[in-house]
Amino acid sequence: MYMSGPSNARVNQSVTVTASGAPQGTTQIKFEASGNVGFDTVDTSSGSASFRITLDFAGTTTISATAMDAFMNVLGRASHAIAVTDPDLQARGRGGYGGWFMGPTEARVGETIHLSASGLDNAVRAEFGASGFDLSTTSARVSGGSTSVSARAVTAGNGSISVRAYDENGVLAHEATHTVQVTRAT
Repeated sequence: MYMSGPSNARVNQSVTVTASGAPQGTTQIKFEASGNVGFDTVDTSSGSASFRITLDFAGTTTISATAMDAFMNVLGRASHAIAVTDPDLQARGRGGYGGWFMGPTEARVGETIHLSASGLDNAVRAEFGASGFDLSTTSARVSGGSTSVSARAVTAGNGSISVRAYDENGVLAHEATHTVQVTRAT
């Protein structure tokens, strides 16, 4: 099971996150938000569901999705973090808004995952950083507003991969972080 949605948003912005790849037998996906107030339970037969929330507070908001069967047994979990900024508190000229950084939210030690960043308007170059992962590259060109990176999980726990995208003048235009729960290979 995995989730996709924006990695960055502004206060008072409404965003949609989607949980996909729910295990067979899933009849409901329960969404809960921490850092901002919101929850919903969505019926599903397709293994995916979406949740929309208006972000009222700056900081990190984590949306958790729990897949359940008809008897309310938990079949799977995933989460997605969103960095919420308040433009009124940001310095003028500071970037960091917009863009999507998508990829799996779960991996096993030794597994290679692929992440894509899109919506990087005005960016020409991206730099990647990671905690708990070895990256295929630490910098890449941005083409058509998007780029991608592969990362191999090296330690169990909460890992993260970040992207910082710069415009042609070297000014930070976008930044995002994607979190991944890494478990030991069995």
